[in-house]
Amino acid sequence: MERSKENTYSNLNGKDPKEAITNLLETSFFAYLCTVNGNMPHVTPVFFVYVEDSNSIYFMSSLKSKKMKNLLTNNRVSLTIDVRDPVNPFKNKGIMIEGIAQLVAELYLWKPSSDRVFLKDSAKQVLEMFEKKYPILKQPELNNEKTLELIRKFAEVLVSIKLKKIIYWGGGPKFIRVKY
Repeated sequence: MERSKENTYSNLNGKDPKEAITNLLETSFFAYLCTVNGNMPHVTPVFFVYVEDSNSIYFMSSLKSKKMKNLLTNNRVSLTIDVRDPVNPFKNKGIMIEGIAQLVAELYLWKPSSDRVFLKDSAKQVLEMFEKKYPILKQPELNNEKTLELIRKFAEVLVSIKLKKIIYWGGGPKFIRVKY
């Protein structure tokens, strides 16, 4: 990870922002994904997992969704992950990520994990990370058909985002740019 010369880490008490960034990536449950349709941005919340080894974020989606249609035309994306303080906005922290999205695999989450042999090992590992972070995905035996239908609808494909640049803010109005 590089940092721009003009950046200081004063709002992190001199510490490298990687720890704060990694903490947000690993503990947050929602990201706001921005894709583009022509010249019109489209922002939508997504569940995600972060894989540090590949420096990538993964999310699941319906193949028919607007974000997927946009990604198939333009795979450059932006994500925001933040934590907001309702009393003091200078205690807010977050990251804005720029990256390149890629369709990784089709998913069949309602099938038992033994039927997932069609997935590459890396996709299986990511899926296991999703199931650990979001336990509802690991419970296809739920009798609630509405829940199962939602899982099927919104988890048809697995998408990766290779991180290119991250802007971090926290503890005040200063921003730190980190290139990957």
